[in-house]
Amino acid sequence: MLCAFLALSGLTTLPTARAQADTELIILMRGDLWAYSEATNTLRQLTRWGYNQTPVMSPDNQRVAYASAAEIALPALQRFGEAPSLPPTNIWVWSLVNGQATRIAQQPVNASFGTGMPTESYIRRSTPVWSPDGLRLAWIESVVVGDQVTHYLAIHDMLNNRLRSLTPIEIEGLTGLFGFDTPRWGASVAVRASGLSGQIYTEVLIFFREDGQFLGQFRLQEGSGAVIQHYEWATLNGQPYIAALFSNNAWVLINPLNGSRLNAPSLVERFSPYAPNAVSAYFLIATDTTGYRWRGVANGQEVALPFSGFSEQLSIAPSGMAIAWAAEDAVYILRGGQTRKIFGTERLVGDTRPMAVAWGYNAWRVQPTGALQPPTPQPVPECNLATRLSIGLRARVTTFPPQANALNSQPARPSRDQRSVLLTTIPVGGTMVLLNGPVCNDGVLWWQVNYNGIIGWTGEGENGVYWLEPLTAADACPPLLPPRLRIGGTARVTPGLPNALRTQPTVNNQISRVIGSIPGGQTFRVLNGPICADGYTWWQVNYQGMVGWTPEGEGATYWLEPIQ
Repeated sequence: MLCAFLALSGLTTLPTARAQADTELIILMRGDLWAYSEATNTLRQLTRWGYNQTPVMSPDNQRVAYASAAEIALPALQRFGEAPSLPPTNIWVWSLVNGQATRIAQQPVNASFGTGMPTESYIRRSTPVWSPDGLRLAWIESVVVGDQVTHYLAIHDMLNNRLRSLTPIEIEGLTGLFGFDTPRWGASVAVRASGLSGQIYTEVLIFFREDGQFLGQFRLQEGSGAVIQHYEWATLNGQPYIAALFSNNAWVLINPLNGSRLNAPSLVERFSPYAPNAVSAYFLIATDTTGYRWRGVANGQEVALPFSGFSEQLSIAPSGMAIAWAAEDAVYILRGGQTRKIFGTERLVGDTRPMAVAWGYNAWRVQPTGALQPPTPQPVPECNLATRLSIGLRARVTTFPPQANALNSQPARPSRDQRSVLLTTIPVGGTMVLLNGPVCNDGVLWWQVNYNGIIGWTGEGENGVYWLEPLTAADACPPLLPPRLRIGGTARVTPGLPNALRTQPTVNNQISRVIGSIPGGQTFRVLNGPICADGYTWWQVNYQGMVGWTPEGEGATYWLEPIQ
């Protein structure tokens, strides 16, 4: 089926190589889209929302698609500066021809966000991706209902402005799902997923037809080997492959027909299909620092770019005569051997929102031979640290070395993997509940934990140094009472006053609200905990279908007791 589809679909066709004048450079900064004209050296603001995401240029260079935080997320975004969890998002398309924005995917009528896990209902959407002919858009659609999340591949018909298909994403063999990358659209729609197969970290590549029909899946990595840092559709001798950059700096070409692999004969280049013989760019993982190393190529000559960011932060102009990138401090353009900063794009003090650029529609290729020879792959860092932790127990950040632990959205350093986002930091002595793991990645043993209601991944240690240590029940929340409950057990409120039930394990009314109470003598099921916060030991419980957090006691008095 895959073979016939690839032969007949015509989706590998790139825009005809004809010269194009450079359009305005689209910039994401301060949560909004801006347009910069080189001809007039002017910068103008297109949107005024403050919560837009990465812009993606269409193949005809006339439209920009992007995800944007939905209106129902605004109270949480304004209150916390960033959402306590990934916010609901809509999909928009901005026309560079008429300057109008069209919302093509929005929230359900009854959507809610920030009301607590048992009642929330909304849709998260990934960055959209264009089909090579520009007639369709695809994205990952995650439907959240309470604590249940269902993932779909959405394909939108741009000609008729309607959703063409919504296909459930079912991954064979994965018992625990970490997440998805933004889809890639070439010969078909490719989606990379990661998760656990048993207790083994596993990466899977899934393929779909243009109508959303499932085509097949291939496992890419299992265990502690190199993991994928980036992937794109790329052509070699006219044949489409998935080009994957692994964490050992090896570019590998994956055949979408059978999953077979081929070491790339040269580095994978990014270029403008309207000017295939002009400027190109490539990147590798930096071995002496964090991030990537980018280089521009023109007329057989290479130049190092002062840029170490991700792919969506760099774009080649439609004419192929210039490169733009969003650095940490501002946006820059390289043209004619001269690099200059675009004034007005400087990052404001305290603004941590991502920056990105979209100039021309770019494609990727691999030359059969040439000067861009790939480097020798680096050895994969092994996890030689023997774990001292186990699922269901509690742990805390060690006092030596006296450093906080990062809590990330994925079992990876954000500087090494763009899918991983820093959620918060866990201070020295901070305690957490171990939910899943360990996963070995980049020489670090990673554990999925619950820290004060925030679920993410943190490292146990590396190179013989432990960052986490197991926590016994006796010192779980010093100097509070030793916890007596256990996850999965049954307990009750001691006779007398009721216990409040909150959305989060804290008495801070800015982020936690009372959703009910448990009368004295009433029983409940223990789901998670304990969490130490505000001088209390908190447990997540289920009381008559109502899920929330309640404290175990205060001072020398227990308010909760286990039922044997």
